[in-house]
Amino acid sequence: MLTEYGGQFSIERNTGSIGNPDGTVTPNFTTLTGVAVNYPYQSREIDGTNILATDTRFCAETLELAPLVGDRFTFGGITYRIKNVESIQPSGVNIIYIIQAAR
Repeated sequence: MLTEYGGQFSIERNTGSIGNPDGTVTPNFTTLTGVAVNYPYQSREIDGTNILATDTRFCAETLELAPLVGDRFTFGGITYRIKNVESIQPSGVNIIYIIQAAR
């Protein structure tokens, strides 16, 4: 279903910095890609504290690394910051991630 109706996303994670011989520091990023669908929060779910009106939600396929709070999530040309991740594991095996993201 995700591959049929979803769109491509990427997650970018800062995995630290690399020291250069000249004394400068270069950030090191890992990028993950996959397929997700966006489904906005309904007004009754928005509480103004945990879920803001500007937050959005994605259902994303599993990846080799789990998304983490603070990762950058790009979907449809818009980059978000991941605020929360829920792993759906009905039989102990992760099948999808529910990602709460903010602009």
